[in-house]
Amino acid sequence: RRAAGRGGVGRLSALADGHRILGLAFMVGTAVLAVWGFLCHRRRAPLPPAYWHGLRAGGAAVGLQVLSGLALLAGGRHPRDELHLMYAGLVTAGIALAELLRPGASLGRILREEGRFSEAGTYALLTAMVSLLTLRLWMTG
Repeated sequence: RRAAGRGGVGRLSALADGHRILGLAFMVGTAVLAVWGFLCHRRRAPLPPAYWHGLRAGGAAVGLQVLSGLALLAGGRHPRDELHLMYAGLVTAGIALAELLRPGASLGRILREEGRFSEAGTYALLTAMVSLLTLRLWMTG
């Protein structure tokens, strides 16, 4: 990463470290959610409330990642590879889609009514995709 201008190097370094650590924790968390969703799908069990709390925590982590990433960009710190920004957008879109599919949300309600929605299977695939995109995001940072 490129160094920041006068005076803010220490703060930006700490922010960059936090950005990396939170990204790694998010990647592991979404991988755990993917396995959990897959196990529920195989057992034909509903996703428990704790799963939804984990997904919401992941959404909050993505929000913090976006904010800290924008702060790093504003401070002159750039990712090693510009693809990092594209992967960040894809991860954010994946979490937004998860929110649209949750019980009670508009898209989720429509799909459930039509009977073409395996909740646990869908979330297993979606969180696996987000976790793998986060791995790629982490590699390009």
